[in-house]
Amino acid sequence: MPKINTAITPTYYAYNTSTGGAISGDEGNHTLKVVADGTMGAVAASPAEVSAGDVPGLYKIVVANDENTGAMMALHGKSTTADIVIVPVFWTCESNAAQVSGTDQTANDNGADLNTLITQVGTAGDGLTAINLPNQTMDIIGNITGNLSGSVGSVIGAVGSVIGAVGSVIAAVVTDVASRTASKADVSALGTTAGQLVINDNVTAVGILVSDVPTTAEFEARTLLAAAYATLAGQVTLSSEHAAIVIDLGEILGAVAGKTVVNAAGTQVKLYDDSDSLLVTLDRTGTSPGPYTWTPTWE
Repeated sequence: MPKINTAITPTYYAYNTSTGGAISGDEGNHTLKVVADGTMGAVAASPAEVSAGDVPGLYKIVVANDENTGAMMALHGKSTTADIVIVPVFWTCESNAAQVSGTDQTANDNGADLNTLITQVGTAGDGLTAINLPNQTMDIIGNITGNLSGSVGSVIGAVGSVIGAVGSVIAAVVTDVASRTASKADVSALGTTAGQLVINDNVTAVGILVSDVPTTAEFEARTLLAAAYATLAGQVTLSSEHAAIVIDLGEILGAVAGKTVVNAAGTQVKLYDDSDSLLVTLDRTGTSPGPYTWTPTWE
């Protein structure tokens, strides 16, 4: 159903009474009028045939909004061509709003209701004081794409991530005393076991403990032993009960004129004399960083 005061394009039929058939191409001879609620008015537009080939004799015309002003409307007219009759068309315009809450409402009533609603909402919505969005606590579920101004009472649940820099934090960041105490206890629980990272209770100092570090005496003993391997025969004096060791050490020291081959892992040493004859193979056992045990295999 068309609305009152709205433009509409009705169609009408023209036929020849002498032949009983449709008349095509006669639009230039038509003079049309509208009748709004019994009052005749002019139509400013010119008619046009819809399709002479497909629907001959069917014409259309635009009735403007200020011409379509009645609840009951009719389009009628005449042709200057002899024996041509214009068949009138009728339509009804919707002039009143539909029923609201079971009561017939006039346009004025609806306008008053709308004005009351606008007043209650207020300018820019400032009359809206309480909205369930989506419940009484005003929880917001979903993404906030704009800016959030004002304070946030609390955030329940984990914050997934913060993308971008945090400009500033005004006021102190409050933490739970019990949590801080528990955290300190957890840090202290790292202990001082060798090889661990040690952090003091106030988290102001960090130390690293290394296990199996030789004592000063052990370090000096290893230094003396290393020097002994580099000493020529005749410069080492042992007691008579170590005669066998003297002989072995003499053979090792006798390779000074030859060459020493150490494998890449440092776990095996081969000593040769100056004739490239292998004298002894030393295999190292033990856990880094020592001390190690060297076992000779004589050739």
